[in-house]
Amino acid sequence: MPQGPLTVLFTSNIAMLLFFGAFAADLTQAVRRYRQNAERSQALALLGQTAQFLSHDLKSPLSTLNLLAQTLPRQLQDQEFLQELSEIVPRQVARLNELLENLLHFRPVPAQEHQVVAFKACCHKIIDLLKTKIQTKGIRVGLICPDGLMAEIASLHAEQILLNLLLNAVEAINHDHGEIQLRLESVDGQLQICIRDNGVGMSPELQEKLFSPYFSTKPGGTGLGLAAVFHVCAQYGGRVDVSSATGQGSTFTVRLPILASGTAVA
Repeated sequence: MPQGPLTVLFTSNIAMLLFFGAFAADLTQAVRRYRQNAERSQALALLGQTAQFLSHDLKSPLSTLNLLAQTLPRQLQDQEFLQELSEIVPRQVARLNELLENLLHFRPVPAQEHQVVAFKACCHKIIDLLKTKIQTKGIRVGLICPDGLMAEIASLHAEQILLNLLLNAVEAINHDHGEIQLRLESVDGQLQICIRDNGVGMSPELQEKLFSPYFSTKPGGTGLGLAAVFHVCAQYGGRVDVSSATGQGSTFTVRLPILASGTAVA
């Protein structure tokens, strides 16, 4: 039966619609597969980055324990050293356990799990953790912090900020008259943490890359300590800045809008 022009046009349009419909379905499935693969890749990348962060944080307590173990045979009769050992080792082991648990239960810390942290006590805790490294280098550490300065933050994050900044300051000092000054205060309704050292300092070029993951000028460095500080500060709507010059030391300033009042738990 002969087909008229309208029939041919209608049939052609139907065929075209079916073709584009099938094409759209295939494209939708392709986009869905691509999105699933991208989400998996992002999840794996995030997990890998988290593992790197934790690996960096694990090095500090392990290094302290290793140094104590090396010193132990020479000071078995030193009661003061043994007392210090009995205090430091459980704290370091507890921190290792906490970091490993954080890896097993990796997730952003929800607001309901934040705690009111007393930062003066937190500072003393971190200084004690690095006490062996500090004394080995003969560094003098000063702390200025009001007794009642408190902030609402996950205690692990508070320790991570202080530990990485203080450790960075210790490692920046390569002479025998090292000094580090920690100053914490309330400024314009925010918690401000300043850590100043008289170490080697940095050029403007280095400062631009300072908070980039995996960037490090130290032999064997992971380049994740300061990146972790930047990451944690960003989670709380805060920031971290650096002022430095080659040969003139560095000052790191953290500002966090997390000041709190009440009874501290740490």
